[in-house]
Amino acid sequence: MIGRTRSAAIAIMLAAPTMLLMSGCASSRRPADTALCRIETRPTGLPGHDGKGEPGRHAMRQWDVPLDAGWDTAVEPKTDGYARFRKSIQNGPNAEVQGHLLSARGDYNASLVSMAGKEYVKPASCFERAIYGDFMTEAVRDTKVNGFDGYVLENPTTRMVRALYELTPTEDANGPDPIDVVVAEQRRAGWSLLFEIHAHPVSRDAATNRSGAVAPTVKDAAYEARLKSEMGLREARITNGVVTARIPADAFHYFQSDE
Repeated sequence: MIGRTRSAAIAIMLAAPTMLLMSGCASSRRPADTALCRIETRPTGLPGHDGKGEPGRHAMRQWDVPLDAGWDTAVEPKTDGYARFRKSIQNGPNAEVQGHLLSARGDYNASLVSMAGKEYVKPASCFERAIYGDFMTEAVRDTKVNGFDGYVLENPTTRMVRALYELTPTEDANGPDPIDVVVAEQRRAGWSLLFEIHAHPVSRDAATNRSGAVAPTVKDAAYEARLKSEMGLREARITNGVVTARIPADAFHYFQSDE
């Protein structure tokens, strides 16, 4: 445990709402969700980062949407990838009942997110769902793809929001993460870092340790703490394509880490 003791952390987290049952996206949307989500663009490959020559890595993607496109509202995007994903989970593990998923995972970090409830766990945003749909489309084509890791940035001058993410293969990559280098370059070019985001997909295979619970693992917690120190990260998001945990940087030290 980093920072405070278990009892102190739990006492603080209990101050947040505790109801986590997400029985349906439509019934748990935020007030601003009446706005339409207008994501009309598609992700593109990033030149020079096609995954070739980078063992264990897949291509890096960039997806730009207008700042006023309703990208952060909890409206389902009109993308083929997300539509296929939603259809695929109708008879699969219920990703919407997040409280059950957190309880099933059963570790300390999952318990903290569970106690924080709706303070942290919210319906996935339109952009998050669109990215998740893109990931799921690629996962069907390539069985080594089991998630995605990336960042969302904004540029107030161009009034655009940009997602930079790479699809994560099963094996770990060695050496510095190229996406961190690209993000640093783009920040120098005027882009501001909004949050880090990665997927915890729902899986039928317990051996993958990917239950769909949107709580940081001990590796996640260490990584996010490092990003806060090195990049000034303000928020980390973990999504399963239906709900997303939005964890503020000032809460990172409550979570167990492998460092």
